[in-house]
Amino acid sequence: MSSLDCRIRDGSFKWKFGQKPSFPIIPGVDCIGTVLSCGLNAEKNGIAPGDRVASFCLHGCNAKYRKLNYLDLIRVPDDICPYEAVVIIRTYTAAFQALMQGIHGHSRYSRKPLFQKRVLIVGPYGTFERALVELSIFLGAKKVYFSEYYSDHSHENCIRQLGAKPLSDDPEEWLEHIEGKINIAVDSVCIDRYEHTLSSLDDDGIMVATGMQDIEKSDDFISNIEKMWTHTTIAINKQCTFYHGFIHEWDINKTQCMKDLIYLFNLLENDKIKPNIATRIPLLKVAAAQDRLDQNLESMERRGVIVVDPWLLSSNE
Repeated sequence: MSSLDCRIRDGSFKWKFGQKPSFPIIPGVDCIGTVLSCGLNAEKNGIAPGDRVASFCLHGCNAKYRKLNYLDLIRVPDDICPYEAVVIIRTYTAAFQALMQGIHGHSRYSRKPLFQKRVLIVGPYGTFERALVELSIFLGAKKVYFSEYYSDHSHENCIRQLGAKPLSDDPEEWLEHIEGKINIAVDSVCIDRYEHTLSSLDDDGIMVATGMQDIEKSDDFISNIEKMWTHTTIAINKQCTFYHGFIHEWDINKTQCMKDLIYLFNLLENDKIKPNIATRIPLLKVAAAQDRLDQNLESMERRGVIVVDPWLLSSNE
């Protein structure tokens, strides 16, 4: 099974506008499944038929069967829900990696690596942001603030129930209350070239940019210049870093990604985190579900993650 979530758009696997791939692609980049057969090298490394495993690859995970390299497999505890486990691969790992920018070694997996820290999240109310809130609180954050992108205030109660304090979508309003107080800020909007988010940081604070949705709405000359200027600003500011997403991280440091996944699977096994599943769909529903996501991503994500189960005969929607 695979999932149709993850709003962080990685640049490592995109076709140019209007360009079609020269070979057929089966969608799906993350999966949970059962090993049917494997070679001697896999068995020597602890993989055996019947094992439940997780994997990540650039395509093909929505298929009923997928041939994978044993080096790309991660054992998944048998007693955790596979539908929740598949959500961990990108959504929760991306959130964890964004929060852990600059935190390495044993501290990364300690009980409270964010102890007494104040976290600011600027973005839409989606699966990635909910995972950020959930993980921030579990990892010891003293306070989590959430400024919902273009908020209509309809999700303030949901944000409070997650454990975060909802803020106005106007940075001029919320900056008055948190200026110079934030230790970690995660911003996927860039409504003002990150200026207010940067102003919210304390002297040792760090801003993690995960996207520039407000700028990317347009692709004209001025917007492209603004994108370049913003990226340059982040590159030269020691308090800034850009998190490019799980696909990028997997490509440059697969070992670290696997460690992060094992840690998060352990949290799931011990009921420390709880992914929100919107629905499970069969293969025949994938195209329609993807169309709905493309048309209104933020609205769909508010329901939770859509999980693709290739063996499901009918949708439970």
